[in-house]
Amino acid sequence: MEIKIEQPTGNVRANFVRVLPNDPRYQRMTGSERARNDRMPLFRGTISSPDEPDVLHEYAIWPYLGKEGKVFFAGPVRLLSTRAGVEDHLEAAARMSAEDAAKIDPDKVDPEASEIYENPYELNPGTIIMRVNNAKILKSDPAFPALDEAAREINANRPLYWLKWQREAGEKEVRGSLWDRSGRYGPFLSGNTQYPLTREEAQALSKPDQAASSSPKRGRGAKPEQQQAADMSR
Repeated sequence: MEIKIEQPTGNVRANFVRVLPNDPRYQRMTGSERARNDRMPLFRGTISSPDEPDVLHEYAIWPYLGKEGKVFFAGPVRLLSTRAGVEDHLEAAARMSAEDAAKIDPDKVDPEASEIYENPYELNPGTIIMRVNNAKILKSDPAFPALDEAAREINANRPLYWLKWQREAGEKEVRGSLWDRSGRYGPFLSGNTQYPLTREEAQALSKPDQAASSSPKRGRGAKPEQQQAADMSR
């Protein structure tokens, strides 16, 4: 049963920036081109809050290793009117240190209310953090071809990323989700933002449906989406 979330929503979009090592274009790069590429954010985009959906902010994210070596993505957020370029983001002081990143548990970045999942590390104001939704089965996953039609529909409705946006001091925390899309100029991400959900709402959104539970079990080892995140961090 679909759960209706009765609250305002904002918007979030992203375009990929960095060329990943498994991309043929990466293999054709010179050493200096690879060095510059590897400094780039994985992707950058725009985001708005639920109460001001037309006021756009711009963000860019890089990969980090959190608790237990779990990969997550984070970066600075600023008003779009500043027209920040990639180089401006590269110089942003909001990029966190490896020591600070190691304090973050990516599994606690989801739509649920923060008072339920408290994080010992508070993000700096103007920071966004994302993680891969481990319930999403990618098309590259060996288990995907065996999904029946009902399970595929359920899986398609699951977002690829969860996000948390720490705004300025005193402002309400924002959560959100992103889905992978195909566009005229290649793949991109789009979704929405909202305020933290109650435990019941969050569980209803992330609980696997009975149709999905009939899908085949993955083999041992990292899930494909976890491997994708690991590939991004290289």
